Amino acid sequence: MIGIDIYIPAFDVMQSDFLTSEAMIGLSMPAYFAGTFATQLFYGPISDLIGRKPVLLSGLAIFLLGTLGCVFAGSVELFLVARFVQAFGVCATAVLWQPIVTDTHAGDEAKVKAVFGFVMSFIGISPALAPLLGGWLTETFGWRSVFVFLLAFGGCVLLFASVAFQETLDVGRKRKMSSRGVFSALGDLATTPVFYIYALAVGLTVGAYMSYLTIAPFSLAKLGYSPLEIGIHFIPLAMLFGLGGAVHKIAGARLSEVNLLRLASLLMLCAGIGFYVNLNSGAQAGLFDYLVPFGVLTFTFGIIIPTGSAMAIQHFHRISGTCSSGMNFTTSVAAFVSTLVASLYYGAYQHNAMLYVIIVNAGAVLVLLLMLRSDRERSGTVAQDKA
Repeated sequence: MIGIDIYIPAFDVMQSDFLTSEAMIGLSMPAYFAGTFATQLFYGPISDLIGRKPVLLSGLAIFLLGTLGCVFAGSVELFLVARFVQAFGVCATAVLWQPIVTDTHAGDEAKVKAVFGFVMSFIGISPALAPLLGGWLTETFGWRSVFVFLLAFGGCVLLFASVAFQETLDVGRKRKMSSRGVFSALGDLATTPVFYIYALAVGLTVGAYMSYLTIAPFSLAKLGYSPLEIGIHFIPLAMLFGLGGAVHKIAGARLSEVNLLRLASLLMLCAGIGFYVNLNSGAQAGLFDYLVPFGVLTFTFGIIIPTGSAMAIQHFHRISGTCSSGMNFTTSVAAFVSTLVASLYYGAYQHNAMLYVIIVNAGAVLVLLLMLRSDRERSGTVAQDKA
């Protein structure tokens, strides 16, 4: 997540430096998600065949090449290409952490869900610390220093993974890599309807969040806020994301996970509508007009994303790497479409572009989760047999 969030406060500065439009800088978000499309589908299945570590190291190396390109990009077009390459590599980490957890705690469903909640809460810190750090780096050293930091950080992660990380995939589960094996596992997912419900619900939720990250920095900059101030406003949002994860742990003992997801998606839709009404009331908008309603949205994201992801991975635990690839691929597609629509329509609709995306996505998530129980009853046994 840090690679997505850290440069957001620099959008306005980068626009001036590249002498380009807001829409072109905004396209760096969908360019990033476009870079994850094909590789998301294959990192997981390949790791199910040959192991997690070689796939992880390869992805990190590609990420460093893309980051180097961002540092030295002389035009916005080259920057977009470099962002694509960054994502092409780093999505290995986004895919593999989930099957690594299931490998490590195989057979202990409660432990897997607890670790998922913990990791997702930790990931929720990124939207606070990364933009805050990025805003400070931008104001102090210029926007390129953000990517110098990512280069150093990624190098340290690659070194650690090379030396300290031990393979988690059991030797008995490794098979000789073949295209047939990869596509067979993907076929199991593609023919199981419940997978699409999990994947689209999580993906559209992430898409709503990313549309805010794409548009809000421009809107807040127009209101006179500096890159550092824009970064600071993400701190309470990250705390609310973590609170959502904590609520999941507490409420999960009293509510079924499906009902908890439904309640969260209903609140997400209501918060999105309230956000729209608030910004279009006619009064001059300020930071709190963004922070409060989107804070409620972020709280729901903290419930839906980790809960939906953990339920999907557990459902397909025998091909967890493949399931993680499919989940992340769907998330990338949803985020790509959401950020692309928000970017392209920002010129015409300004902040309403992201609000339309948030409301439509929230409504779709609610509909999907209302379908989940009957679909699980109809497809659950078949899916487990395939897995």
